[in-house]
Amino acid sequence: YQDPQVRFSLDFPVGGGGTIESNSLSNLDEAVAYGLDAEVAWNLTNRLDVNASLTLLDTEIDQTTDLGGDSTLFDESPLPFASEVSATLSGRYVHPVREGVDLILTSNAKYRSEYFLDAEGLDERSQDDVTTVDAEVTLDFNQSQTRISLWGRNLTDEDYAVSGFGFIGYNTFRSDPMTYGIRVRKGF
Repeated sequence: YQDPQVRFSLDFPVGGGGTIESNSLSNLDEAVAYGLDAEVAWNLTNRLDVNASLTLLDTEIDQTTDLGGDSTLFDESPLPFASEVSATLSGRYVHPVREGVDLILTSNAKYRSEYFLDAEGLDERSQDDVTTVDAEVTLDFNQSQTRISLWGRNLTDEDYAVSGFGFIGYNTFRSDPMTYGIRVRKGF
């Protein structure tokens, strides 16, 4: 990638000889990414489908131009939010309840290995490995084209950083907590 754009923390001088850390946006010189992506879908029976995917990724920033006064902060760091390993496993099972009514069970698990929240690649600005699980139970009334679903997201209630920013210190935006609800759809 030529000139990838990233956010990074930069110290700005203030009166009295101190500094304030702030979030800045700039283009880096370049970055290189290599990876492998694989996906498999199985129709185990006419009612059960299973899908799995795996992504292996290696990224590195190549920064020789001074950015924020010190290019060494970024050179050879991984790209932000680029997990070395990502994987998913999902399944869908359809069970006929009676003529024209199906019970559909779906689940999805996602894994991401550690990733950095900015271009500096600092351990204190990284997110450890995280796995989340979602699930849904649906009654599908085929003739009336109505679906009633009970769903849940992040069922393991993982708290993880989805983004980071620096403005008078360093902060993170956090993931949604465990959420659940009921959805009714008509005419899909």
